[in-house]
Amino acid sequence: MTPPSRKAVLNPGDARVVRHVLERPGIVRSALAEALDLSAAGAAVMIRGLVRQGVLVEAGRAPSGGGRRAAQLFVRPELAHAHAHTVEPGCLRSGVVNLAGEVVASTEATLEGAGGFPEAVERNSERLGRAVKRARVVAVVVTAPGLPEPNAPASFRVPWLFGVRPLDVSSVPSANGAVCLCSNAEALLRAEAAVDPAMYEERALAVDLCGGATAYAAWPGAGGLALDLAAFRPAPETMLRAALERKVVEASAEPESDLGPRLKDTADAIEALAAAEAEGDPTAAGVVDALTDAIAELLAGVVRLVRPSRVLLSCWAVAAGLCSEDAVRRRVRRLCPPGVAEAMSLQFAEPDVWRPAVGAGLLALGRWLEALESGR
Repeated sequence: MTPPSRKAVLNPGDARVVRHVLERPGIVRSALAEALDLSAAGAAVMIRGLVRQGVLVEAGRAPSGGGRRAAQLFVRPELAHAHAHTVEPGCLRSGVVNLAGEVVASTEATLEGAGGFPEAVERNSERLGRAVKRARVVAVVVTAPGLPEPNAPASFRVPWLFGVRPLDVSSVPSANGAVCLCSNAEALLRAEAAVDPAMYEERALAVDLCGGATAYAAWPGAGGLALDLAAFRPAPETMLRAALERKVVEASAEPESDLGPRLKDTADAIEALAAAEAEGDPTAAGVVDALTDAIAELLAGVVRLVRPSRVLLSCWAVAAGLCSEDAVRRRVRRLCPPGVAEAMSLQFAEPDVWRPAVGAGLLALGRWLEALESGR
């Protein structure tokens, strides 16, 4: 299999401009000049050249308090692409992500069988290459519900249903042998910043409770910090869907509960739980209440540690309508000190299976630009 190309077409100065526009889509010339510490004339020359080359595009007009509205700058989406591989229990989702955060081609493969992860990557990479033959792929990234190993650059600690299993990503094809790794939480934050650049201008926290339990905190101009929530209490594994399904089966043995009969009618334990809880079954309500408490306690513990002004939560139980956003929000605020609770804005990520790939792809493309900027 031919590895993705990483041929550079931007000089370090160009890459610096492009990276700033990528991180702040819609920025105007004056704001870009200020961010780069350039004179208005110097910035205008660089921007004009990049627009002429088709690297940057001017589209739309920024809001103005008066006078002529300035044109907004964006990176041309087709300039570069990333292969983004998202690891899930039993499944590998792969997509080609462009500089606009769009998935222009996608495919999936099972992680089961003798070939496992390396074979799934091989199949998906070949499929993506056939689907988008002219895409200029400059970066490859793998994102997972766990965290990259600090002492083993090509592996992840991935929490499945029991314990932690290592995942070797050294088989992923890349032109220079380097593959970006990131957690779902970091990818989640980057995907949100693509539509709301102000996310990176405040102390922000992203928490992923979809298939794993990780968090990523970012400070303006000071980088970020990845957190493995496995050591936090309550234990994150109690929030995994499969673990909750086992709890529902256990709870269905209660003689006065409606869960038992409902489980006979449907093979989906979560569906049975939601239906029984909606009809006021006290056993089902107790399970949902305990799950909501566990999510709120875990999130509040991270918030007390990081003290963010903005929090983004991705949680399968909330997305499925099992736990309400308002209930989680109220309990988190109750568990946080008054000053922290008042300064914090908590929002919930929209359910989207491709969101981690989008965020991870944009992170990888940003690192590609950083490498060009530094002359590597």
